[in-house]
Amino acid sequence: MGDRLRAIFSTPEFLPILQAIRDCALPDWWLAGGAVRNTVWKKIFGDNCALTIKDFDVAFYDANSRREVEAATRTALGERFPGFIFDVKNQASFGNWRDWHFTFTSTEDGVAHWLHTATAVGIRLNDRDEIDIFAPYGLGDLFAGIVRCTRPNAEAAAAAAKAESFVSKCPGLKVVALVLMALLLANFMLSAPVFAQAESKSKMQAAPAKTARSVKSAESATSVPSKEDRAIDLVWVRPEVKVWCKNFNGVDGVSKIGGHASVSAEPDSDHPGGKIYLVHVFEDLPDHIATFGWYTVDLRSGKVGKKDI
Repeated sequence: MGDRLRAIFSTPEFLPILQAIRDCALPDWWLAGGAVRNTVWKKIFGDNCALTIKDFDVAFYDANSRREVEAATRTALGERFPGFIFDVKNQASFGNWRDWHFTFTSTEDGVAHWLHTATAVGIRLNDRDEIDIFAPYGLGDLFAGIVRCTRPNAEAAAAAAKAESFVSKCPGLKVVALVLMALLLANFMLSAPVFAQAESKSKMQAAPAKTARSVKSAESATSVPSKEDRAIDLVWVRPEVKVWCKNFNGVDGVSKIGGHASVSAEPDSDHPGGKIYLVHVFEDLPDHIATFGWYTVDLRSGKVGKKDI
C-alpha cells in the first residue's frame, strides 16, 4: 500500500507542493490530514466522493520555534501557490491548546493524536526526491475507506461530527467504532502475550491514555532481567502498530526501539518502580515487522522471532 500511496502523490500536481514545503526547511515536517486523506478517497470513490482539499496541513516540530515561523511559512507557501490554503502547525505547542493540554514529543506524536486513523497519515519528499510515509495506524483504513477515530479521540465529539460529515460527502465510506476494535483487541491480548528486548534511551513525558487492562507480571513466565538486558514484556500487540509494554528495570524511559519507534510512558501502579510504555511504530515496515532490540515482532500476529545479525 505504501507504493500505491506514493504513486498517487508522484504527480505534476503534488510534487511541486511537496518540493515547496521541503524548501521551507521545517524540522521533522509532514504533509498530513485532509490533503492526503481526501486525495486518496477521491481516487478510490471517484465522482461518488465530493470531498476536496480544503487546505494543506503541514505539521513540524521545533521546541524553540515561535508562532511567527508558522505565519511566515504559510505566507511563503501561499505566494508560491496562490489560491491554496496552507495550515502550518508546530506540534511542539499544538497539544497545549487542544483538549489534551500536554506537550507532544515529536511531529509523529502529534499527528498520531489527530482525530482519525486515515487523517493521521503523512507524506514528505526527502533529499533523494523520494516520498516518505508516516502511518502510525497503518494504511489499511485509508485505502479501505474506513473512518475510525484514533485511540486518544475515542470519546471526542469532534471525531464523531467529522465522521458524519465525511460520509455525507462520500457515501462509500464506512464508519467503524473504536469500541468494536477494543473487543477484538481484548480477545487478542488474552491469547497472544509476547516478549521482546529494548534499549533504554531517554526520559519521556507521561502519556495521557490509560491501559484498559492491568499489566500482568512477567515474573511468573521469566526471571527479572538485569539492567543490561533491559527486557520489556509486550502485553498488548495492536494490528495498527501500537504496543503496550511493561518495563521491569525501573528505568526512566525509552525513546527508540530498534530505530523504528518512539515511546511515551506512564507509571505502573501495579508494579512500583516500573513503567508502562505505549510504543508508536513510525515506519511503514515491510510485512508489518518491527524490530525490538534483538527480536522482531509481527504486528499483525504478535509472533516473535530472533533478529538476523
